[in-house]
Amino acid sequence: MNRIDGFIAYLESHVGDMYVWGAQGQRVDTMGTPETWIRRRETSTRNYDRAVKFFRGAAKRPLYAFDCSGLIVHYISDTMHWIKGDTSAHGLYGMCRDNRGYFGMAEMRPGDLLFFWNSGRTRIYHTGIWLGGGKYIHASSSAGQVVVSGWSDWAKNSFSHGKRVY
Repeated sequence: MNRIDGFIAYLESHVGDMYVWGAQGQRVDTMGTPETWIRRRETSTRNYDRAVKFFRGAAKRPLYAFDCSGLIVHYISDTMHWIKGDTSAHGLYGMCRDNRGYFGMAEMRPGDLLFFWNSGRTRIYHTGIWLGGGKYIHASSSAGQVVVSGWSDWAKNSFSHGKRVY
């Protein structure tokens, strides 16, 4: 299995894992007090309630938690050992821009990282991974979990740009 296939297989194995702000692959189902851990991480009561409800209803075991950048950072830190600590979507974009360059959407290939912003923001605020065939995978705060979505979903939500980094 080549590196890209391994990356995609890893991502697909986490579909259905939960979304928690700032999470980078922590195993939630074996924590003594997951609600306390979630409260420390989530940014509002509404987000906390969403995450706890998801946790309590999740049948997936083992159950891990990620945010959008944490899904990528966890893989890179565990397999490639070149990212240590917390890195946001904007931070990942900067690392890729500075070290790898970036290219337009017309050249996207499976495994490419996608970065999103809209006209009202000055920073990258979300990231996902292109799977090909009009699909990408990401840890979605609105879905409350790691999901595979169609590219058209981005347009519906007013996401304006995706960039490939290589």
